[in-house]
Amino acid sequence: MTVHLHAIGDGALSMMALDAMEKANAQTDPHDLRDAIAHLEVMDHADIPHMAKLGVVASTDPYWIPLPVITPSPTRPMR
Repeated sequence: MTVHLHAIGDGALSMMALDAMEKANAQTDPHDLRDAIAHLEVMDHADIPHMAKLGVVASTDPYWIPLPVITPSPTRPMR
């Protein structure tokens, strides 16, 4: 079984997604496909080794990454 989860927000990765994937993988036969976590823009770098151990792919989308808001001004007009 291949798992594809959406995890966004503090704690969604380590406390929920990776633990769920680890339990699912322990209960199923090995597979050649990689598990994936989508919208992984907020995470603790300490979770990277756990992801590597499980072979989990991070699927990010730049549209979900918050960018600083730039407001137009007379010296910096909107383009």
